[in-house]
Amino acid sequence: MALNVKTKDSVMFGYLRELNATIPTYQRSYEWGQDQILDFLEDLYSEWERGVDSESRYFFGPIITTEDENGITQVIDGQQRLTTSTIFLAVLRDILNTLKTIEGSIDLKGIIQRDLIGDGTTYYEYKLTQIGSIADDFRNKIQKDNHIETLEPKTLYAGKKSKGMGKVNNILRAYNQILDYITNKTDGYSDQEKYNFINEICNVFTKQFFVVEISATNRTEAFQIFQTINARGLDLSAADLIKSDFFGNSGENTEEVTDMWNQIVTDLGDLNFSDFIRYSWNSKYAFTTARGLYKSVSKTINDSSKIIKFMKMLKKLSIPYSELNGDSEPTFLIESEYGRQAIYILQELKELKFKTFQPLFLAAINKDASDKNILALVEASANILIRNKILNQGTNWLEKLFSSLAYELNNSDKPTDDLVKSIIDKLKSEQPDDIIISTKLNSFDFSTDIKLARYILRRIENNKEFEKGLVIFDNKKVHIEHIMPQSPIDLSEWSVDEEAHANYLWKIGNLTLLLGTKNSSIGNSSFDIKKQSYAQSDIRMTRELKDYEKWDPSMIDQRTEMLINELLNL
Repeated sequence: MALNVKTKDSVMFGYLRELNATIPTYQRSYEWGQDQILDFLEDLYSEWERGVDSESRYFFGPIITTEDENGITQVIDGQQRLTTSTIFLAVLRDILNTLKTIEGSIDLKGIIQRDLIGDGTTYYEYKLTQIGSIADDFRNKIQKDNHIETLEPKTLYAGKKSKGMGKVNNILRAYNQILDYITNKTDGYSDQEKYNFINEICNVFTKQFFVVEISATNRTEAFQIFQTINARGLDLSAADLIKSDFFGNSGENTEEVTDMWNQIVTDLGDLNFSDFIRYSWNSKYAFTTARGLYKSVSKTINDSSKIIKFMKMLKKLSIPYSELNGDSEPTFLIESEYGRQAIYILQELKELKFKTFQPLFLAAINKDASDKNILALVEASANILIRNKILNQGTNWLEKLFSSLAYELNNSDKPTDDLVKSIIDKLKSEQPDDIIISTKLNSFDFSTDIKLARYILRRIENNKEFEKGLVIFDNKKVHIEHIMPQSPIDLSEWSVDEEAHANYLWKIGNLTLLLGTKNSSIGNSSFDIKKQSYAQSDIRMTRELKDYEKWDPSMIDQRTEMLINELLNL
């Protein structure tokens, strides 16, 4: 039996104005993080940069709804976008509250509040009703116009008050991130200029962003539609669309383009072709998101000569990219000690699933940079990446930073040595401060990220010139060892009670490296017995443990500080 559904497409102004929907209790709560919100903001800002244009439309995604037994519209899919939209509009409203003296600001704020958010009255009901733990805070701290005249970030729940409030903090963080983004974009603006920006970006969002709503008569049909839309299918990727454009526009060069494309497919193996094109694109051209890739490429690479030039760059980068992301043995960077050192670091970055730096790496390959310069860039990239991971910050800002530096490297006529030095200086200037990192590492619980602990210890170990080459770089053969063991036979032997043991067990100062399964039999032994085994280790930091007379919290603190200093000096 056919599904009984209705569809409509609407720009956000019309859609929100007519919306009266509830997020059902069985839906997951608001979960968008920094990266998803920044993607939304960057896409919106890119549309604004192109200009307010009633003819230009941006597909914001599908919304799937149904009605409950009381006839109330329920959002089955799309609540993350709708919730973010409401938070975004609330930020604009609150900024407008600070611009009351500017003509038009009160009227625009009224439209946002009444028509797009709702004000809770009978005639202007809230457009979106949340259920569960976030309902009250979403209504009172986001949807309600509190007529604030001084912009302040929302205060997150902390301490005892934070219990069970994680989802609420998500919406408050989203508000703060959007507020910070908008205020940064308008930094230095006069009040009139701020109003003009708010008015224009609101128009872009409400009049150019559009959604397609699919409404089903019952929940079963709605979930079936949701499952179908989100199931893996044979949707055309950006690479498929680019391929179609290139083959159709290559003219007499079609055969050459086809041969290069097929060879790149072979080089990449199972790797995602669209990802490869995007990282390569961002190494040479203006930054684009995955969503904007086809649009960016088709707009710029639009004739036969440009297609050939771009394809030659892709062909040059395909094997290095494949080896960087795949499992094959490296064939580049193996001829020099500098290159081999770079390979070791690249393998570590791959283990930690770092990808944002890849445009800069590809730019260096395309620029034919020396192995020494590539190593310097890889080391500088690793340092800022690891610091960012320690602080658990988002990665979108890093992706744009690396892409901008890659663009500079790939397109400047300056000597490569000078460019590399300048880029490294810029990376250092952008990396989080030593004091912040030191404070975070002193209390970091590495049980949440063993790979990160192993990476830090290996970077420290391999930074010692006389030790290089001794550590086996295969992650399967290098293991984390707890000096004070996870299950000690006698806690008093380590001068700890249960609470202190839990607090110190996963500090970086209590961790070291072991090769293979060697010494596994002494895991819960006393420190004196462990020291005898450590003294025979091939690894410097483990061997040095023989010089400690005892092992207790004060020694762990001392070694933690020492390791942090070594890491920060890399």
